[in-house]
Amino acid sequence: MTQPPQAGLFKQLLQRRVFQIVGIYLGAIVALMEFTGIIVERYGFTDRLVDIVLAAMISFLPAVILLAWRHGAPGKDEWGKAEKLGVPANIVVTLALVLSIHLNDSPDTTQVTPSQNLSHNQTSALETTKGVAIPRIGIFFFDQSNLNQNDHWLSYGLPYLISNQLTQQKSLIVNSFFNDNLFWMVKRAGFKEGLGLPLSLARSVATDADLNYFVRATLSTTGQSSNQQNFALQLKLFSTESNDPIAEFSVENKDPFELAIAATQFLRQQPQLLPKDDHLIDSIPLKDYITGNLAALQSFVEAAVKIVFDNDYDAAIKGMRQAIEQDPSYALAYISLADLLFKKGEFNEGEELLQKALTFGYKLNEPIKFSIKSWIYATQKKVDEQISVFRSWLELYPQDYEPYNRLANILMQKSENHDEIIALYQRSLELNPTQSWIYSRLGKIYESQKNYSAAIAEYRKHQKLRPKLFTPILNEAEVAIKQGDLESAKKLARRAAFLRTDKVSPVLMLANLALREGRIDDALDRYEEASSISQAPRQRGNIIAHKVNFYYTLGQVEKSFQYLQMHQEVIQQYHQPLDAIFISFISQIHLYVDTSRTQQALSKLESLQQELDEGIVDAIQFGYLFLNLQLNKTEQAKQAFVKVERFVEQYQMKHLEYLVDIAASRIAAQENNHQLAVERLEQALVKYQALSGDAVTSASEGYIHELLIKNLIALKQYDKAKKVANNILKQWPKHPNTHLQLSQIYNEENNKQASLKHLSIAQSIWKNADEFCDWCVKTKSVVNLK
Repeated sequence: MTQPPQAGLFKQLLQRRVFQIVGIYLGAIVALMEFTGIIVERYGFTDRLVDIVLAAMISFLPAVILLAWRHGAPGKDEWGKAEKLGVPANIVVTLALVLSIHLNDSPDTTQVTPSQNLSHNQTSALETTKGVAIPRIGIFFFDQSNLNQNDHWLSYGLPYLISNQLTQQKSLIVNSFFNDNLFWMVKRAGFKEGLGLPLSLARSVATDADLNYFVRATLSTTGQSSNQQNFALQLKLFSTESNDPIAEFSVENKDPFELAIAATQFLRQQPQLLPKDDHLIDSIPLKDYITGNLAALQSFVEAAVKIVFDNDYDAAIKGMRQAIEQDPSYALAYISLADLLFKKGEFNEGEELLQKALTFGYKLNEPIKFSIKSWIYATQKKVDEQISVFRSWLELYPQDYEPYNRLANILMQKSENHDEIIALYQRSLELNPTQSWIYSRLGKIYESQKNYSAAIAEYRKHQKLRPKLFTPILNEAEVAIKQGDLESAKKLARRAAFLRTDKVSPVLMLANLALREGRIDDALDRYEEASSISQAPRQRGNIIAHKVNFYYTLGQVEKSFQYLQMHQEVIQQYHQPLDAIFISFISQIHLYVDTSRTQQALSKLESLQQELDEGIVDAIQFGYLFLNLQLNKTEQAKQAFVKVERFVEQYQMKHLEYLVDIAASRIAAQENNHQLAVERLEQALVKYQALSGDAVTSASEGYIHELLIKNLIALKQYDKAKKVANNILKQWPKHPNTHLQLSQIYNEENNKQASLKHLSIAQSIWKNADEFCDWCVKTKSVVNLK
């Protein structure tokens, strides 16, 4: 053993290299902490693992110092009693400390219902708690006070920075006015730029969006000269329940990024928003996650508000490109630009941009990277790989509710395994019971299975959790219609209309119910009522779309087409371009034929073929297919049918398969193969009824039944045709086409009285029909007196 030197303590520490050894050990602690953080993020281990490792390493520091003192000096040495006793004793203490931390870290399994107020003790991290109430917060645009004109964009830029930073927090659901589903409620109230909202309106928006909290702020400038000028931010966090501020914060700085960082840190410190065991280990710094280039940020934000304010995709795309030029590493800008291009049908460049975004993977969190990979597989028509991405996400983060939702959402369109979808949504609810919307999604699934009692139960759960929400009530009304209980449907629709006098959807349902019962004047009154309520393009578009179908049902085809043209204009103000094409053109292409505008439709289809990328262009074949079917051009329809069938199969679009069967049945009918037509229509009906979600409309089911009756009549299977027709009339007592078909059947059966009865009902609905309405004219010559 080395002889202890006879120098002072400091010299002895240097000679024994204690400082060097302890320094290396502390460096090793830092490196191990970084490695542990990566392990926690990558494999979904509890965040407590970091605390355990840190405690163990620090608690072992006395043994390191002892070993350095006894054996750090150069030369041979021997182990003495001090280290033989001290090191094992330190190991025992370390193990006891680790065990103590582990035993005190048992998960809190307290169930918190969404109706309870969120508090510091009630909100816990997803990784460690089941059944937690995850708070929902909205970041509203910031008001301006004495702000220079050139800095006005910061009223939108700062909320963008803050909301994006907060989204990295797994135990918080963040919304902002950049989400059009939230901002349209503000535009409807007349605040087109989202500034200066009355507090009552802000609370109403937060309530409609199911937010527990919302943030408002005022941004101003201070200082007399540009050199002394600072930005001053006064921010308040409001409780939606009480409409009172529960926390306030003020900060001044020249740098907008520093303002956003300070505001984000303040919000994260609030016990209602950040549980004590959420350490944000995987939070990416703001300037890495978004951008540190102020000019690029301004270009991006100004582009984003072009969508929010004007739905101007071309201007937004131009701005996004500029942001990327100013900061080529702006990963989120690549993703946003790709999203805009996808919505315009430009898939090739969109995929390239997503691939580029992934090259900056260090700037993206795991959920975003999973979403990008899924997106890329979707554009490549690799549906199985797309689904596998979400399964991998779920396996890596089994305590995170979001991958359960994502996987269930895609399986809704790509799979018929309803049991798995239900299980995924139910597990997501267990992890985060505040997701009230899932109850209505479950209701739609049960409804598709014709389990109406279960569907109603789910809708009522949703309505109970969101007493001011009218959509679950309308969902229940739709079930009542399917069951033929129109009186209950009317009561529910009225209840929804009384609940929310500012919404048009309940009034439009009442108009539709009036049409079903042949009360045309009442329906028109309801449309007037809805128009008086309407304050936003989205509401006007909804009303006009209903009128397109209303007048078509009445046989006033030209008027229906005029409303279609109005709908094509207004839908551009709020809908995605590609979706708008299918909603207001492809799905309504029969109107072009019925009003002798076939050439106009063909010109639009040819133009779309030139605009859309190869990957999506086959979707336009839907237009060619149904146009040629309407024109009875069977051979041309068959050519388009091959492309449509291939498109649906390649993308595994289960929600469109019923349309393929409908088209196949119409081709078969035109070739006088009515038995095959019936078989394909029955398949279409099964597939359609198995659907759930927004793709389902009662109009589609009625159209399938109408075609089915037509082919059964051709096969002289009158009893079966009458059974189908009577089922339709339970839901739509004055459906004119069905009454006309029943009149034809009874006429063939020489039942003149019954034939005239049904004929008169059809005539009463079509009394003001256009002269060129072919199916309406049939009412004048149906009855063949034998």
